[in-house]
Amino acid sequence: MLLLGYLVTRLALPVTKDLLKLYQLHILLFPLGMVFAWLNEKKPGVWFQGVLLKVFHKSLLAGVVRYLIAAGLLFVFGYSAVHSGVGKGVMAEQLSSIVTMLALIAAFLLKNVHSNLLVILGKYSYEIYLLHWPIMYRHDFIYKYLPASWGTLLYLLFFIVVGYVLNRFVKRLVRR
Repeated sequence: MLLLGYLVTRLALPVTKDLLKLYQLHILLFPLGMVFAWLNEKKPGVWFQGVLLKVFHKSLLAGVVRYLIAAGLLFVFGYSAVHSGVGKGVMAEQLSSIVTMLALIAAFLLKNVHSNLLVILGKYSYEIYLLHWPIMYRHDFIYKYLPASWGTLLYLLFFIVVGYVLNRFVKRLVRR
């Protein structure tokens, strides 16, 4: 997937220079998402807890260490999100984005978190991915009128509903 994305972004695409730069900036995200989905199936949090139990021989101490590591990863996430490297070039921005998400994902994997909201976002992520940029960039109808916090919440709800409808439509279309 990475190689395919790289090759596609090297073609003479009929897009603006800035849009092509965005495509190149986000080229690693989908392949990394695939790797983390595969990794999540291996239950790394359970495996890591077993390693900590072997090292510390006590479940309470192993649990405390695991939470401290997760807290450290969340700190790295927050720090790298604030100091994101925006404006320092494509490589710096992409590296900062990768570090930010690696820290967050590693914290979630160590904690073995289950969130129904994240499951829903994951289920409709492809539909959301396809629609969010054109709708928000070309037809921004929420951020124009609301503060960013409320606008983001409404956009998330909007895209989940649209993703659900599109997903159902495609499934019915494929069954015929």
